[in-house]
Amino acid sequence: AQEKNIPIIPFKKKQRKEKVARRYFDRATGEGVVLIGIAQEKATSFRGYRPKRVKGTPLVEFSRGSVYVNHYYFYILDPDLGPCFIEFCSYAPFTIRVWLNGHEWVKRQLAKRGVPFTGLDNCLLSSTDPTLVQQVCNELSADHVKAFFQRWMAVLPQPLSPEDSQAGYRHRLS
Repeated sequence: AQEKNIPIIPFKKKQRKEKVARRYFDRATGEGVVLIGIAQEKATSFRGYRPKRVKGTPLVEFSRGSVYVNHYYFYILDPDLGPCFIEFCSYAPFTIRVWLNGHEWVKRQLAKRGVPFTGLDNCLLSSTDPTLVQQVCNELSADHVKAFFQRWMAVLPQPLSPEDSQAGYRHRLS
């Protein structure tokens, strides 16, 4: 973040993250990470505890439960998908959530093809070629999402080390 001059913003409780991010998207001059947000949020994770019934020999048992931990939001202005984010949970099992807007993808594809349209925040109001708009909508596929995920996972810092990846531990998109 320091090398690329990317602001790091701690989100406040109940603050609308997308509203904060919108200001940074609006000021962005090119593609890339425009903001890193940090929020303490609930996650499901493994918790260790010492059972009360055990005397003498140390024993630890694990269960899944709720924990409040930091989540890191990487707000990205992507050349194909527009404004989006990838959220990393900082606690094992280090879940990741990807948020994309298919309408933004459609708008960018229409612009690349030179098709005039009127866009709103989360939809298209009108176009000179509605049939082509439908065709473009139908083109968005899991392969586009997978390519986005792989492209940005290669750039963003990971909670897992290269050694972890070599041992077979990696994030998979589902």
